[in-house]
Amino acid sequence: MKIQYTQFKLVVVTGILLISICLITNQLSSPKASLITKAAGNIIYLSPGGLDSNPGSLDSPVKSLVKARDLSRSAKVNGLTSQVNLLPGSYKMDYTLNLNGSDSSTLWKSASIGTVKIVGSSIISNNWQSLGNNLYKNILPQITNYPRQLYVNGQKAIRSTSQNGPAMNLSANSNQIFGVTGASNWSNPTDIEVSGFNKSYWKHSRQKVSSVNGTTLNLNQNWTNIPNSNAWGLGFVADNITVENAKELINVDNEWYYDRSEKALYYQSSTNPNEKSFSLPIQEKLIDITGAFDIEFNGISFEEASWERPNISGTQDYQGGVMFTSPNSSWSTSDEQVVPGHITMNNVNGVKFINNQFKNLGGAAFSCFENCVNNIIEKNSFGDIAANAITIGNHRNKYSSNNNNKFNFNTLTNVGSEYYSTVPIFVIYAGGTEIAYNTISNTPYSAISVGWGWADQDSNLSNNLIHHNRITNFNQKIGDGGGIYTLSRQTGTIISDNYLDNSRSTDRGGNTLLLGLYTDEGSSDMVIANNVVDLPYQYAVYVWNSAGGSNNMRNQNINNNWFKQYPCDTKNGWGPEEPTNAPSAPTNTCVLVRGVGTTYYSNNGYSGAEPAAAQLIVNNSGTGSNESYFVANPDIVTGGVASSSATISTPPFIPPRLILKVLLQGAYSTGTNTMRPQLKSKNLIPASQPYNISPWAYTDSENINQSTLTSEAIDWILIEFRSETGQILSKKAGILKSNGEVINGDQDYLTLPTNLTSGNYNLVIRHRNHLAIKTLNPIPINVISGSLNNLDLTANLNVAGNNQASLGNGKYGLKLGNVNSDNVINSIDRIRSRLSPDRINSYAIEDINMDGNLTSADRILSRLNYDSIEIV
Repeated sequence: MKIQYTQFKLVVVTGILLISICLITNQLSSPKASLITKAAGNIIYLSPGGLDSNPGSLDSPVKSLVKARDLSRSAKVNGLTSQVNLLPGSYKMDYTLNLNGSDSSTLWKSASIGTVKIVGSSIISNNWQSLGNNLYKNILPQITNYPRQLYVNGQKAIRSTSQNGPAMNLSANSNQIFGVTGASNWSNPTDIEVSGFNKSYWKHSRQKVSSVNGTTLNLNQNWTNIPNSNAWGLGFVADNITVENAKELINVDNEWYYDRSEKALYYQSSTNPNEKSFSLPIQEKLIDITGAFDIEFNGISFEEASWERPNISGTQDYQGGVMFTSPNSSWSTSDEQVVPGHITMNNVNGVKFINNQFKNLGGAAFSCFENCVNNIIEKNSFGDIAANAITIGNHRNKYSSNNNNKFNFNTLTNVGSEYYSTVPIFVIYAGGTEIAYNTISNTPYSAISVGWGWADQDSNLSNNLIHHNRITNFNQKIGDGGGIYTLSRQTGTIISDNYLDNSRSTDRGGNTLLLGLYTDEGSSDMVIANNVVDLPYQYAVYVWNSAGGSNNMRNQNINNNWFKQYPCDTKNGWGPEEPTNAPSAPTNTCVLVRGVGTTYYSNNGYSGAEPAAAQLIVNNSGTGSNESYFVANPDIVTGGVASSSATISTPPFIPPRLILKVLLQGAYSTGTNTMRPQLKSKNLIPASQPYNISPWAYTDSENINQSTLTSEAIDWILIEFRSETGQILSKKAGILKSNGEVINGDQDYLTLPTNLTSGNYNLVIRHRNHLAIKTLNPIPINVISGSLNNLDLTANLNVAGNNQASLGNGKYGLKLGNVNSDNVINSIDRIRSRLSPDRINSYAIEDINMDGNLTSADRILSRLNYDSIEIV
């Protein structure tokens, strides 16, 4: 069953209750009950002061999460479910907790909210020695890794940087940085790292230095070897370059550098550092869950983990956290890697992270790449995450089963704090994702990014719901992103009731590239409605398709949104490459539309305070008054946003539609691989559907306007919608176009019958003188507002009995010759064709080549499919 749009009308308490008690219907094996609704059969206790030789009782807890896991597995052998209670304290992780199917149906829960930490760091002993001028040194023989972060009293310190020193006039080419004053005298040149942006506006990289020559830093990799790198800017640009990680750059309080050769940490402080607490992250992966179901983590703080790869080879971003792995990477072969999560999941169903905290993390907080279904990331707090907070999907597998996951009621701030082209919530390829009621603030790039591929392509991207999010201060470091950003076709995706506000008015280098809702290349078949966008410059909604993309985006419904009328840019955004069919600038100058088939209407501009309708959207966005559920609202069941009695405004209902493609053998031309619209060219197609007589007996009155009917019209066809058991539930007539698409008379995709509900249906396609066909299997139909449902029957594999005529070039169509409209082509049809007199410019059922004339050509064709039978 698809997600219903009525979820947008959340009565909040009810919505959260449903989320808390739903899901887990099939692991990858049998159904299990939700952990929230059942008592554990076995309770295991652990404490930082426990012993792994203990039995795991309250008075004799174990110490490690691994031991607790093993005790839990032993309990399951006896048929017991498990609950692992973490007693207050800090659990040091110098290992990865690996969970699999043996660990299913387990709840990992803090005994007291806000008191339990899982940390991947090592506490540093306070053996600081003064070197004078507020500089201190601490020898750390036990540290074996190469730290990128240092935390002082729980807060991240500043890794030494040129930003805090004397001004340098830095410039760059593809593999060198110029103007680094004093660099020739610095120790450990291969520790130096350069951070900067690329000319493409949305890419940030951190690159390692191989050697120093005077004031020039030579980088150890030349990323311009990547194909198309010059076009997309993988070399540095001059603005916003910083040089980092040299001892000689320390010159302000709380700045530090780690010398690997000395195993010494240098730190500047105007107060005695021996009176402070210090920790260095050492562990990369904290938890890995593979092949499991019905696991929950609740009320735990995950803190201080590391990501080592940038220390070795630096980073060069493709987009959003997908990183090139080497200068030999290729755009076409997808030789890249997504920033890994400190918590990773694959092949899981019904895993929950509820009411947790993720903070001070050196990579991505959470990632789920393959076959992640029905998982919930809800009511968590994310803060100071170096890369992405939540990543789902695999950029190398657009059909991976990542479906029906929920990311709701989370607070995310300062995410992407070190890798500026990453995003808080990154959905690569996934369907049925819900991203709702999140509060996201202070991000260097986009806040929510959904989609991959830059194409109008088939994938599992569909029916994603992004609603009621509050997004402020995004694109703070780089541009060409949006508060909500999309890529590629996403049939049935709805972006609604979100509030976007941004305080930053200019992009780096003075370029104004502030975009609110940004649908990039290939973004198609989606609804953008009822959002409030408050931006100081440029476009509230930006619909972008490059000229090279051949207008590969379509069918976006942009309606009933509210835009604060700052002086939005009024140009339509095309450059010298403007194609001949480029749309003109919309009348609402806060919307740029650079794609075909986009509609925008009833959008409203305002100045000053929001109108009442817009204010209602603002008030009901985000997590509500409690910015962090982890601290303020430990109850995982009740909590909420605004008020349970608040009226949530919703966009107008947009009828769901069917994107159907079929071909008719009689009208098909192998020369053009399309059907010939000869009935239309002679104005022979009737104004009303012709299936209101026997044997079809379809009584609805669909009609067309002859003067406005597309010149590509072929004829009327009839679609039956049947239950999985074969019962005819509804019918619909539509106009078939020469390319096989079926439309209403108003030239939009076929509107679905109003009596259908979301579910699985068999479809039968009928034409007045061709044999009918039926879908091979029931197909899912979604009837939420604005949904678009795809069905391509031009390939015989999707048709019951492979019962179509081969048309060549891999295309198939309904078989011609059924002139008496029964379920078989036989001698009766041939006799009727032979007895029918010649007719010119006639809409005749015997005209099986559909040229508007009844001649000997039709009689010859009547032999073609002799003894063919319908399978419906």
